[in-house]
Amino acid sequence: MTVAVLYVNTSEIRIGDVVLVHGMRVLIEKEPRNWPGGYSSTVYGVIGKVLNPEEVKEAKCVPYHWLFEEKFIPGVGWRYDYEGGARWYIQGNEWAQWAVERNEP
Repeated sequence: MTVAVLYVNTSEIRIGDVVLVHGMRVLIEKEPRNWPGGYSSTVYGVIGKVLNPEEVKEAKCVPYHWLFEEKFIPGVGWRYDYEGGARWYIQGNEWAQWAVERNEP
């Protein structure tokens, strides 16, 4: 099996793809959701796992805390969940193009 880099629109992203965005490699682990647009395009979105968070942190591609969910801790307040794993949200319509690494037979 080989890994190919393809350019796909948001509706073509699938489980197992690694989306290349802002210096990140984002693994898609579940099926993207979609929100049909009445007078406009359907929007697709999915949260993926950032495979290279330390590289992103070092390169300062995006603010590091953006990769982590905020959660409320009683008696402490809102904090970033650095234990929960780095995540990034991929969203767009059929016009948005993404570079993805995809396993090809």
